[in-house]
Amino acid sequence: MQEALRYASRLGTKLRAVLGHSFMLIIGQYDALKSTDFSGIAGKSVGMVSVQNNQSKERIINSAIPFAVIDAIEKSTAPHRLRKIVLPDCDHAVSAWLRTNPVRAQWVASEVAEFLSMP
Repeated sequence: MQEALRYASRLGTKLRAVLGHSFMLIIGQYDALKSTDFSGIAGKSVGMVSVQNNQSKERIINSAIPFAVIDAIEKSTAPHRLRKIVLPDCDHAVSAWLRTNPVRAQWVASEVAEFLSMP
């Protein structure tokens, strides 16, 4: 919680202005990992790290977004204003993941289109 508050206070009025609207967040399953779970410094991103994917195979991923950023967004936003999509077995390279998962990419595109047509 302290990490989320620290990020929210740094972004201040800009964060509050953005969070006053409905928005969509699309991230990979391996993005926004807690850096302390990987012997890192709290509030920092994990960066490049080895993890076991959904098929229990080890792979190197890039977790570029600090956990505290996503945590601050989620805690500062009313649930009805946030549409969050977490892409399975995906790190920060969302566009590459979408290119290699065309069926799921089509679903994500339809979700984005539906979100954009909301009042």
